[in-house]
Amino acid sequence: MNLFFLVEGRRTESKIYPAWLSYLLPQLQRVKNYRKITQNNYYLIDGGGYPSIKERIVYYIDEINTINQSPINSNYHHFVICLDAEEITHEERKNEIETYINAHEVKLQQTQLTIIVHQRCMESWFLGNRKIFTRHPQNPDLREYINFYDVYLNDPEMTGKYIFDTHADFHYHYLKALLSEKYQKLTYTKHDPGPVLEKYYLEQLQARIITDPTHLLTFQTFINFCQSVS
Repeated sequence: MNLFFLVEGRRTESKIYPAWLSYLLPQLQRVKNYRKITQNNYYLIDGGGYPSIKERIVYYIDEINTINQSPINSNYHHFVICLDAEEITHEERKNEIETYINAHEVKLQQTQLTIIVHQRCMESWFLGNRKIFTRHPQNPDLREYINFYDVYLNDPEMTGKYIFDTHADFHYHYLKALLSEKYQKLTYTKHDPGPVLEKYYLEQLQARIITDPTHLLTFQTFINFCQSVS
């Protein structure tokens, strides 16, 4: 089994996905050159943000098709695109990507396409860890965030944007506040996701979707994909 991952950002996604894949698909070894795959490999590269990722999707579809036709290479079995929904729904973002691919008249020949959309961003997923939640925080901003939308009780992917310009901005600040309240000296940044990289953090998100199967539905698409190829 060989997988090609194209993730939206060079900061959060490029750190989180390799860490989580090491727990969920430990049989796969990451390669640095996507043209040099053998068996049970995966390649992961960022798409330079949005909308740059769309151009790279088309480019890498052509590259994957070429590699699969080469007699000296193993094939890629899955091309996995991971990106944020941001201010639209995950269904709309997925449809947008599919429409873009079709408009450029490119199609994977021997590889399955999987599109994983974070609703609204990866930080929305990270809010699903109930172990980091503090019911009566000291931070007044965090108290306001919880009063606006309680991510312990409600689906984190459905969190609004409060007084922030975008959903992603609010979810980022909500997560930072939760982690700072829980661990005091620990901070979360996109360059340094800290505890989110750890296996226990991922396990708490997996526990959340078992306890509340209607929560974190786009996170579930990622987990279900990993289970399907394991």
